[in-house]
Amino acid sequence: MDFIVEFFPGLREMVNYHPLFVHFPIAFLTVFFVIDLLAAVLRSRALFVVANWLLGLGALGAVVAAAFGLQAALTVAHPPGVHEIMENHRYFALNATALAWLLLLWRLINRARFSLPGRIVHLLLAAFMVLNLTIAADYGGLMVYKYGVAVKAVPVEASGHRHRSVWDEIGEWLHDLVPHTHGDGHEHDHGHDHAH
Repeated sequence: MDFIVEFFPGLREMVNYHPLFVHFPIAFLTVFFVIDLLAAVLRSRALFVVANWLLGLGALGAVVAAAFGLQAALTVAHPPGVHEIMENHRYFALNATALAWLLLLWRLINRARFSLPGRIVHLLLAAFMVLNLTIAADYGGLMVYKYGVAVKAVPVEASGHRHRSVWDEIGEWLHDLVPHTHGDGHEHDHGHDHAH
């Protein structure tokens, strides 16, 4: 484990591993809803199977993220004003997790034999799950980006380095990718020599 933490210095600085896992269920469950909706509209069995896998992965990821999130709520210091935001975040995140498992169990038991009303209810529940997930993510972002929960804040000096545009960032990355030959005939890999 020490080697992994050494190789990923960001892990070493994390107060809790909840942020490491939380994006997986957000991605899987949101894409599941889109693919499942397309499967229903196009009546595609192949897309339905893809949606099954996305829902399964999202439901599993939600349990892992929720477990670390509940542990974070008990261990991460936060000011009194943030406690209500944290409770709202937990409420909507657990709603989304429960709905993901409900939908998954329904699909496993039903084996894709949906009546039209059943299919509509299933899609509505999936949309409600994504809504809960979105609200939970918004509260999570509010805790981090406004109140700095579980973040070691670094003050930014007014004279600090500023980037000009997205295109400058991409240009800088491309420049760093390619070793350059200078007049002395030697290749120089600029890497990350420039200060930020």
